[in-house]
Amino acid sequence: MSEEARGRGRRRLAAILFAGLSQLFPGDEKESFAGLIAFAADVVGPKVAEYGGRIVSVRSEAVLVEFESVVEAVRCAASLREAAAQRNQELLDEQRIAMRIGINLGDIIAEGDDVFGDGVNIAARIEALAEPGSVFVSETVYYHIVDKVDFQFEDLGPQSLKNIRGPIRVYRMGGEIFRELAEPGGVEPFIAKGSPRLDDRRLDPTENWHPNWHRTT
Repeated sequence: MSEEARGRGRRRLAAILFAGLSQLFPGDEKESFAGLIAFAADVVGPKVAEYGGRIVSVRSEAVLVEFESVVEAVRCAASLREAAAQRNQELLDEQRIAMRIGINLGDIIAEGDDVFGDGVNIAARIEALAEPGSVFVSETVYYHIVDKVDFQFEDLGPQSLKNIRGPIRVYRMGGEIFRELAEPGGVEPFIAKGSPRLDDRRLDPTENWHPNWHRTT
């Protein structure tokens, strides 16, 4: 069913930050889950508040955030990336966290405290392209912030995003810190491939992304 056919919610323009979280090295699944939840509460929550964002929904493997200002969304992403690297330096290998961030500026549908629609879906799909420790943004975001922030961006070209009509040009924020997350001895970190952090069904435009998938009980 299309968004129009739903006949509900209120449209508005918003900057959406989608942060994916996963364990950097293999470890106990229960402890990993607890660590991701703690990271979201101790690091992501305060940073989002500092930059004027609103956490729409959170689960162990993903946090969805809405910002009125796309500039503040990008600044928050850079601060989160740094905070994650610093926190990982204090943790054991099996406790370290890989964070990927995707940001999009677009039309969303607001229903109560929830948001969904293509504006949200694109942010989630861009996050899925990102490497651990990196921040990817859409072309729309890039052109709104390029002369307002001090970060450099690399043009990755048009990207085909599943269930998104037409290619979206994507940019990578400079200053990659992924190497800092790795073990000093050069051991390549483990990134779980079977993580359920990206459910294709909830990103299908005929279904629309809905953050209830993320809500914790």
